Amino acid sequence: LKLRCLVGSAHLAMGLRRSLSAVLIAHVILQQAQAFAGLSNARRESTAGLRGKAIELEREADEQVLRNRLSSARAHLKDVVLRIEDYTNQFEMGVRKNPGWTPADADELAQRLAHPMKKVLSALQEAQEDLVARPAASSGSLLQGAIRSGMQVEGMASKVVADVRTGKPTEALKNLSAIRDAFDVLDQALSQNLVLT
Repeated sequence: LKLRCLVGSAHLAMGLRRSLSAVLIAHVILQQAQAFAGLSNARRESTAGLRGKAIELEREADEQVLRNRLSSARAHLKDVVLRIEDYTNQFEMGVRKNPGWTPADADELAQRLAHPMKKVLSALQEAQEDLVARPAASSGSLLQGAIRSGMQVEGMASKVVADVRTGKPTEALKNLSAIRDAFDVLDQALSQNLVLT
């Protein structure tokens, strides 16, 4: 009987050891799984944070590209205004009542306006495409209006050339005024904080 008790106790002790070992192993596995899950969550949070920063950097880069395009359009539009003023200043300031323009002056003006007008239209077209790809969160209507009015400058500049050709200084000044207005709208758009979505 004692032998049976001893054998039974030994079996019980071994069973308890096995059960205890299984519980300890399960506990270690559970701790490792929790640590891995915490590490995985930290990685997910870190990855999400990096993605957020990358998106923010991309947005800021897009805003700077748009600002550069609008600045380019503005600079070339200012060049258009100055080139027209070379022909209209004397009349506008009252120095001459008749500027004495000839068809050769009109041809020369058209040639002088061709390059800056091409640059204005190119920059505005690219800015328009930028806004289609990534709309402005704020001041969007101001930007769209600046681009629209800037795109109309080509027609106004052509009218100035026609006015120089036909010797109509008053009409040339009206069209020059419209070009100056387009410049002012573009200038106002650039003074705003550009925020893209």
